[in-house]
Amino acid sequence: MGYRTIGISIFAFVVMTLGAVGTGFADMASGGYGGYGPHRMMGPGMMGGGWFMGPVMMILFFALLVGAAYVITKIVRGDIGGKPDQGGDDALRILRERLAKGEIDADEYAVRKKALED
Repeated sequence: MGYRTIGISIFAFVVMTLGAVGTGFADMASGGYGGYGPHRMMGPGMMGGGWFMGPVMMILFFALLVGAAYVITKIVRGDIGGKPDQGGDDALRILRERLAKGEIDADEYAVRKKALED
């Protein structure tokens, strides 16, 4: 495991932890967490959508975190935003392989190589 992967893992852990702590503080600030205050566990409005939307939003939040971590990992590793001329290298490699296998002769190799380089 490389240093970048470890760094990204630590960054993702810190972001998730700060998100969880921030959510807890927001609940405490509203005065209704844990059955205290006007929002009791079985109070009005809880069966009317509160229990359904909570898990849905939590799943969406974690999906967003996982997606962001995936994109950041791809960017750091260089899989996204690579050099646009990488396809030409593959074509030249295939051309050299065909010459080595005897599928094409040296003249045809030179013509195709020149066409690829232009």
